[in-house]
Amino acid sequence: MATPPTGIRLVAHITSKSFQGIPHLLYTVKKSRKIDVYKLAAGYNKPKKRKPQFIIFGINKDATKEQLNEGLKFKNNLLKDDDSSNPVFSVNFSINTKYGANWIISVKPSIYATIKKGRRLFFEWGFYHLDDFHSVRYCSKCGRLGHSKAKCEETPRCFKCGNNHAPDNCNKAECMNCKAHNARTGKLEKIDHLSKDRKCPFYIEAINKVIVNTDYGLS
Repeated sequence: MATPPTGIRLVAHITSKSFQGIPHLLYTVKKSRKIDVYKLAAGYNKPKKRKPQFIIFGINKDATKEQLNEGLKFKNNLLKDDDSSNPVFSVNFSINTKYGANWIISVKPSIYATIKKGRRLFFEWGFYHLDDFHSVRYCSKCGRLGHSKAKCEETPRCFKCGNNHAPDNCNKAECMNCKAHNARTGKLEKIDHLSKDRKCPFYIEAINKVIVNTDYGLS
C-alpha cells in the first residue's frame, strides 16, 4: 500500500555532538518556521553514554572471567544483584602483566562514586586496588590512535618511530599522531614521544573524549 503524500520533504538529517545543542536548534526552527516544535522534537535521540570502567590490579593469572565475576559478587555487597538482565557490573577483559592480570570491569553509574572512594575490591582471600580505566583505541600496527590493530588498513610499520622496520631494536620515539598533525597544519608539536605517551596532547584529547562520553552518575 502506497504512503499518501504529506507535502513534507526530507532535506537532511542533522546531528549534534552535544545534547544541550538540540533545544537551541528546536527553538530556532520554531521561531523562524512557525512549525510544531514538539512533533519535531520526537525525531531526535539523546546520545547514550558509556558506563564507567575500572581496572583492578594484580589478580591471579589463573582466575577466569567467570570466577572473578562470581568472586566479586560474593565478597562485595555493593556488587550483589539479582537482576541478571541489567547487572550492576560486568567483567570485560584482562591485561596480563608480570605481576598478575589486570582486569577491566564496567559498573552502573549509580555505584561509581562509592567504588571510586573505596579504591579497592575484595576477591577470594585478599583485596585489590583499582583505578579509573579510560579505553582509548591504539593501533600497534601503525602507531595511530582511534582504531585497533584488527581494523587497521595501513601498511605495518614501527609503532615507535613510524618507519618501515620492526620495532624490536628501535630506540627512536616519534609520535605518528603529532607528526601527521604537523604535516597537515604546519604547526610544530613536539614529536619525541610514543603515540600512547600519557603526555601526548592527542592521547590526552582522546582520554578527555572518553570522560565526556561516560556517565559517572554525578549529575
